[in-house]
Amino acid sequence: PPQDVVLVAAETTSEVTSLRGTTEVDPRDGGHRSATIEVSGADSAIVTRDGDVTVTSVVVGDTFYERASDDPNPRTGKAEPAGRLAPFASSTGAVVRAALQGAEVDDRGEEKVRGATTTHYRLTMTAAARKALGALSPGQTAWFELEYPDEVSTIDIWAAGDLIRRITVQQESQRSTTEFYDFNQPITIAVPPGF
Repeated sequence: PPQDVVLVAAETTSEVTSLRGTTEVDPRDGGHRSATIEVSGADSAIVTRDGDVTVTSVVVGDTFYERASDDPNPRTGKAEPAGRLAPFASSTGAVVRAALQGAEVDDRGEEKVRGATTTHYRLTMTAAARKALGALSPGQTAWFELEYPDEVSTIDIWAAGDLIRRITVQQESQRSTTEFYDFNQPITIAVPPGF
């Protein structure tokens, strides 16, 4: 069944130790945000573009570094466990497992994602799935712009080779798409220049 295929892909993806990704967010009221993501273990580098503003956020070990293009003062400090994002790969697994709680899963056929032949699955959310998403930590759901699980209508997942390659979350207020690639490749997250 499609649920089993999606679950296996979620479990396999949650074991990935390094990867790269992109996120595109399109709010219903206009505008557009995008981000590039690099993850290696618990370290991460995220570059977010929102209009004319670019924010670079890097976590290396227990320290965070942040610089915004519209602010001459970069910030640095201790990355407190409660405030930091959960590991990206395990968050992906947790979000998909939660979304599968009672969701209706439809096989939408094959599609290419970054050159890989994937199978596209649509998860139509139920009250149980929304509740399970709401029970996750903000550090897990923030990767997918899932601050308001009650607004989620569908989550689309593209899987290939037992890995999740793309996730699209459709909410009342916005649509976000995250793509993953370079699974388990050597990725080094370094302190940004100027810190």
